[in-house]
Amino acid sequence: KFQAGDHVVGISAHGVLHSHVVVDSSQVVCIPSECPLTDEQLSVMPVVCLTVIYSLKYRVHLQADQTILIHASTGAAGQWCIQYCQYISARVIATARTEEKRCF
Repeated sequence: KFQAGDHVVGISAHGVLHSHVVVDSSQVVCIPSECPLTDEQLSVMPVVCLTVIYSLKYRVHLQADQTILIHASTGAAGQWCIQYCQYISARVIATARTEEKRCF
């Protein structure tokens, strides 16, 4: 599935602060070459995604047809919240600070 030199991102609960880690390939995805995000931005995506899912699914128990207010919806966490809410069919009310961000 993966080749040496592939651009990937993944998660690991073991040894994340080491220079080399071994992870299950099911926890890794290839990054398309046209992806505009930097390695730094990509590196935090799994943590943000898992935080959102843990928060909304397991702590808040958000369900379909419920409504959620998402502040700063154009940031990484806000975008993951919107994606998760769309996935489960929850209604979203979103805020953004600037007109440019509201257009986004």
